[in-house]
Amino acid sequence: MTKITTIGTFVPPMRLDNVQEGLRFGAEEGFVRNKIGFTSISRKEPCQGASDLCVAAWGDLKRQRPDMASPDVIMVCTQNPDRRIPHTSSLVHHRLELPESCACLDVSLGCSGYVSTVSLALGYMRTNNLRTGVVFTADPYSEVLDPEDRNTWLLFGDAATATLLCDDGDLEMGPVTNISVSAEHEALSCEHGGLLRMDGRRIFNFAMHHVPRSVDTCLAGHGLGRNDIDLCLLHQATSYMVENLRRRLDLPQEKVPFLSDAGGNTVASTIPMLLARYLADRSLSRILLCGFGVGLAVSAALLTRRS
Repeated sequence: MTKITTIGTFVPPMRLDNVQEGLRFGAEEGFVRNKIGFTSISRKEPCQGASDLCVAAWGDLKRQRPDMASPDVIMVCTQNPDRRIPHTSSLVHHRLELPESCACLDVSLGCSGYVSTVSLALGYMRTNNLRTGVVFTADPYSEVLDPEDRNTWLLFGDAATATLLCDDGDLEMGPVTNISVSAEHEALSCEHGGLLRMDGRRIFNFAMHHVPRSVDTCLAGHGLGRNDIDLCLLHQATSYMVENLRRRLDLPQEKVPFLSDAGGNTVASTIPMLLARYLADRSLSRILLCGFGVGLAVSAALLTRRS
């Protein structure tokens, strides 16, 4: 059975002081620290694209797994590709000098993208009898942000991850529970050549209603309830969002961490960056992942540790 084994991460070293940026918009320090939750925001270099971030995350993965077999498939989850054509995974494939037998695919998903892309990769591997896969997340929203838009500039950071899928790990992903409310798609949107626009209130209301539903449906499929999980890793939209969802789910704070204060909302990369911190903790047998946002969509799945 193919499992999540190792996660490489990359956060660009450049940071914006989000407290100072907040003051520029008239937001007090307490608001930035306690409601937004991001005291600094990671920013890539202007010359870097999604493929560069993926390659850097691959470097961290290889440092952890120098003996890793060459992947049979790579998938890149991004909504901000390097180019319209070709797909970013092709550029990553070329940069990493992967064999011609390695398939490469892009998945255009945002905040819910990690959960769904890992599930897609696992299904692709199972159908095609493949042994090793890598799922990349890299969504440099800094390319589509308006520096004068308080609603987005203070939230989104750049980062990338690379998740190794093979049979020598011990975290199996179960079926994904999806909710798609496409009638609300305008709440977070960006036209070709334009800048990102977000209605934070609509997204908040969407998440408060649909994330608990998705979590409960996912757990019910395993015959479990909320108290049966050891950890609940939610998309790190803002600290206010995560805290309110934690309360709505009625889970203790230690089970619903918010750990993105120094980087920002890195879209599809927030969940794997969190998960990377807990992979080695064998006391965690059941980890619930839930991504939500652009689309508007929710994807939830349970990871179960198998010895």
